[in-house]
Amino acid sequence: MENIKIVNKYLLNVYGKALDNSPRFRVVWSEDVFETRRGFFEDYTEAGIFLRRYQGVRRVKKYSYLVDRFVLEAYTPEQRSSPEIEDGDRYEPLFVFDKKGQFLTPETWACDYVIHRYLLAMGGEVQKRTDSMDAQAHEEEIDKEAQKFVAYMEEDDSNIMQRFRNQEAVIVPSGYKES
Repeated sequence: MENIKIVNKYLLNVYGKALDNSPRFRVVWSEDVFETRRGFFEDYTEAGIFLRRYQGVRRVKKYSYLVDRFVLEAYTPEQRSSPEIEDGDRYEPLFVFDKKGQFLTPETWACDYVIHRYLLAMGGEVQKRTDSMDAQAHEEEIDKEAQKFVAYMEEDDSNIMQRFRNQEAVIVPSGYKES
């Protein structure tokens, strides 16, 4: 859970607060979030036997359809106008940290990706690039180049490339001057 504190602090620092001082984005654990809803409810025994169906108000898990997952949420004050939610937290889900049924640990870069696209879709402001985002993009670019170079070396069967693979030769960039 320590990672979640770091992620939420990052989200607060980068994306700020709403007018009522609530974080604009947050990550929550699906089992910890409840809301009071108006609607039809069914009660069952522990053995799964149907007891009754009734209409009323009940405090329920917000994400009853999710089990043990982190959820990235966006602050949406208009949720208060929903007739079935009596006591909502004004947050709506943007992304569930799950990949084909497998648990995913929330990461700041993943949150940035989802939030950026959400803001674009909402026609709102888009986060300005930070030095860390540029550094990460640069690292990914270097990794792609390295993978391309490895693929090139594996495909080339020339004598010089075989000697390079066997560590019998080196590649010296053109324009290199020995000091």
